[in-house]
Amino acid sequence: GIKINKKYKNIQGKRLYVADKIKKNNTLIVAPEGHIALLKDFFVIIKTNWILGRPKFPLNNVKVRVRHLGELIPAIIQYKNKKYICKLVRRIKGLADGQSAVIYKGKELLGGGEIRFE
Repeated sequence: GIKINKKYKNIQGKRLYVADKIKKNNTLIVAPEGHIALLKDFFVIIKTNWILGRPKFPLNNVKVRVRHLGELIPAIIQYKNKKYICKLVRRIKGLADGQSAVIYKGKELLGGGEIRFE
């Protein structure tokens, strides 16, 4: 039910995935499986919950788990302009608004929050 811009006819019949949403003009950016647009390494964490209180930033040498039983991915988390910004060491697929990001330092759970792309 999604209309595709006619200049992209070569992707008709292929399974497409949402790579980005532009709320301002109600546009979805889609890409076929394996496309680089589906890989992300940067997001904002909202609705944060810190287990032992808010840590000192930047958080270096931490790992982030995005999905239940997902791998722990090394990351750096900074606090800038009243936002928690997570930069993963490499791009991963399947990140989406609303997913949880859980932050660990070694075996210690520091906290987590909800993923947003702003």
